[in-house]
Amino acid sequence: SCELNADRAKMQFNPDTTSSQAFLLNLSSVLLSLSRPFLQDSKIPLVNPLYFLSADARVNFASTTRMGSSSALAEFREAKSDELAQPIEFNFVTECFVLTAHFLHLAVNRSIDIFPEIVRSRNRVAQQLRRQGLTAEQHPQFQQLTRLLLSLASQLNDPRFLRQLSEFWTWTAKWLLSLQSSSDPLVRASLHAIPEYFCSDIVEFFVYLRQLPPRQTSQIFSSLPSDTLLHFSMNFMSSSSPLNNPHIRAKFLDVLLSHLPENFETAAPSVAHPFVTHAELRDNLVSTLLDVFADIEFTGRHNQFYERFAPRSNIQQLLNFLRRAPVHREAIVREFHENRANFDKFINFLLNDSIFLLDEGLNWLKDVSEKERLQSGPGWAALDDEKQQEAEEALTYARQNAGWSWDFANQIISTLHWLSDVLPSAFVVDEFIQRVASMLDYYIVKLAGPERKTLKVERASEYNFKPRVLLPQIVDIFLALASHEERGDRFLTFVAEDGRSFSEEVFENVSRLMENKQLAPAVVIRNFRAATQKVVGKLMSFWTR
Repeated sequence: SCELNADRAKMQFNPDTTSSQAFLLNLSSVLLSLSRPFLQDSKIPLVNPLYFLSADARVNFASTTRMGSSSALAEFREAKSDELAQPIEFNFVTECFVLTAHFLHLAVNRSIDIFPEIVRSRNRVAQQLRRQGLTAEQHPQFQQLTRLLLSLASQLNDPRFLRQLSEFWTWTAKWLLSLQSSSDPLVRASLHAIPEYFCSDIVEFFVYLRQLPPRQTSQIFSSLPSDTLLHFSMNFMSSSSPLNNPHIRAKFLDVLLSHLPENFETAAPSVAHPFVTHAELRDNLVSTLLDVFADIEFTGRHNQFYERFAPRSNIQQLLNFLRRAPVHREAIVREFHENRANFDKFINFLLNDSIFLLDEGLNWLKDVSEKERLQSGPGWAALDDEKQQEAEEALTYARQNAGWSWDFANQIISTLHWLSDVLPSAFVVDEFIQRVASMLDYYIVKLAGPERKTLKVERASEYNFKPRVLLPQIVDIFLALASHEERGDRFLTFVAEDGRSFSEEVFENVSRLMENKQLAPAVVIRNFRAATQKVVGKLMSFWTR
């Protein structure tokens, strides 16, 4: 069965040459039952990690991506070469544990991954059939997808099966932590040989479990050691993690996100929240999040440029929640003072992403505006059906890109907004002060200058474009830096020196817009007018000189 279903580990495989998903799920259930007797802390040392390198193993891991880098894996293999050269007889616990994890990867986690895709396919087929005037429920393709969905759902939502999975993956997390915390360097190095999917499968399962209704999972979570998964996440997400792949490290963010309350965007962590009570999270969570924020810049994958935005969005959501707890707010400030290099990387990548996403959002909005004018203009009727279809597809594409660009851009501006309030000093250091001054100046002009007319589109809110929120936030950031006790005047000097963007007329227009549309309190508008006059005064002195 291991050899027959090896292709199932691939993204694409021929289902006719492998076992069915139902068979693999049933096999996984049997293996879980066999594993259950040894899922005790005292049995953890019985698992031999050399199984993942041995020629005597039942599963061939030769093409499997490991936790460690190639060089680290080669060093460990060399250190254990004498043992690996001899036949190894592995105990039952090792064999059963690895086989269970392997088939859970092929069956359960694969099912969790494909379930939403099957739902989308079923909905898509139903829409196509209804457009053709057919009854979806009576069509063979729709019926086949429905049967597959019901089959997967019945197993993935079975309480007994979920409980067994929870126990197994919790024990696996404990085993991995025991290797990492070992005093023996070779035991710690054995983590380099373990497939990275062991970590990702643990995360994906528990994230899936938390998405199910509480009535299905409350008893399961109450029976599990609550600290284990958080402790595991912190250790394998941090910069000292044995995981070489930052993309897999970033998956642990989903575990942390699953602990956020529904109103996390405005709520503060309670004194009983695990982010406050758990000592490891209280002391290290902020620094770990900043590590991942920087490390996800380079995942080594072909789409790494765009792939970084989703995990960085998750990190910003977590930081936004954490900063309302005094202990984490202090940690953010402490990180700036005590780990400046790490914090500067965070600010640098935050600014890079904000500039890219704001530019992307503005450009896609212009594209949407132009294409909407074409559709509503007199020339539309003159286009043949093929040209109209191409134009409609191009408009849909532009709208989708505008939507995701502004979704991420809004979040970054929100992060810059609260961060400039908590820690304005981070933006007025020599490395960033001129860059931030030019950036804020530029986007104020874009949002309130003559070009703003090109950004008018139908149903702007559908693309997450919220200028009534965005402009006051940028003004708040501007004022937070302009009022900095030591470097505020220097910041305004750089604004005045920015010949590319600064315009007294546009800045005055910002004040009028906020006043007329009641976008900001009177004191903010008054302070912005005063700051504008300071910039104008500096500009006049430059001309005089």
